[in-house]
Amino acid sequence: MVKGSLTPCTWYYFAVKTRDDVGHWSALGNVFSGKTKCSGTVEVLCEGDFMAQGGGPEGWSIENSVLDLTAAGTTATDLYRLKVTPGGADKPAHIRLSQLGQGELSLDAARLAVVDHAADVEAYPCNGHVILGQASPVYGVSDGTGAELSPVIDASEYARVATAGSAWDIVLSEKDSPGQALLMDVGDGGVVSDAAKSGIEVQLPAASGGWTTVNRLYPRRSFDALVVDSLPGSQVRLVFDQEYSIRRLARVEPSETVALTPIEPDSALHSRLGHVTEVVAERGGTTTGLQSGDAVVLSYTLPATPKDTERDVFLLLNGARPAVAAQNSAKLETNSESSPMAFALHQNSPNPFAGTTTIRFDLPRAEHVRLEVFDLAGRRVARLANGGFPAGFHAIDRDRRTEGGRMVQPGVYLYRIDAGAFHDQKKLIFLP
Repeated sequence: MVKGSLTPCTWYYFAVKTRDDVGHWSALGNVFSGKTKCSGTVEVLCEGDFMAQGGGPEGWSIENSVLDLTAAGTTATDLYRLKVTPGGADKPAHIRLSQLGQGELSLDAARLAVVDHAADVEAYPCNGHVILGQASPVYGVSDGTGAELSPVIDASEYARVATAGSAWDIVLSEKDSPGQALLMDVGDGGVVSDAAKSGIEVQLPAASGGWTTVNRLYPRRSFDALVVDSLPGSQVRLVFDQEYSIRRLARVEPSETVALTPIEPDSALHSRLGHVTEVVAERGGTTTGLQSGDAVVLSYTLPATPKDTERDVFLLLNGARPAVAAQNSAKLETNSESSPMAFALHQNSPNPFAGTTTIRFDLPRAEHVRLEVFDLAGRRVARLANGGFPAGFHAIDRDRRTEGGRMVQPGVYLYRIDAGAFHDQKKLIFLP
């Protein structure tokens, strides 16, 4: 193959064969696919609790996604300002989501939003919307004992380390005026073992004295802006549950609050499930899973940038750590007295069915098992198992309800098992 002979932004399929010393060729190996790099592509990688963005001249920067920092089964929103503007004039914007670690993400929606604004203001993401304004130094900063800290932490200077368990009291401005926002440029976040004991607690003075927690923020690994807006006064306390580096503290008087208009993807191709465009285009309804090694390539059409404006592009993700299927819709039976000789996924019985059916699988050794049901468009409709199982013969009784408790429509569906290196799938049919 001649270098440079492949067309950019195009999917290709490859197979490998080898030749021995006497010139004999081997049989053709497994076919695999790959896509050549697109101009203006932004890479976003999900690695367990992490996201990483690339495409810029400085290479990769690792980030953690707040989607993994919520209670299992609770949908959350991650609004992330892209460091590299994707696409260009008459070119689509390409985003690639990849799951690198062992964790799993249930992706509900993946959309973009653009904010065009005057050059003399900045756009800051905050609680699902964006505020426009100019940042200025805070009036004062002290630690929890009252000792004064530098009131100005400038992005060009060394970051100040906030130790775990410490607290900073911040006075935004000399005048106690409502409606201000606190801006923090924070880094050194990442994977957490317990979301309830991690992050930065945002506290406000309580009417009865002391402080009350009103929000919890989770820094990404590399420096990024965290904003708390609509504050009732000038006093804010930050309690650090982990050690973080803070490069900047500032106050913002918002000149405008922008309600985002999500841009749905023109296409979304899942590396394992195929086309999932309809699944991730709108929030709510069905979701698609990102398991270890999975990737979703999305393409968007962005509107033209108005003249004499600056543009920021935001990635708007909705998703959650998946919850285990409800006990009233799936019943598990295990026989571990004897162990099978090999992994196996058996055809459900009865099939077709209208009420309940039984899915059986065999494990010759203990493994983490994920058993899920998908429709033919690749949308997950139910999770039957997601956890550790001992060696043995296992059976799960399943009815027609989804994870949300709704009845599945009649039709043909696929059930899939992932147990260590073993993967298999079979068809099941729901009758009216």
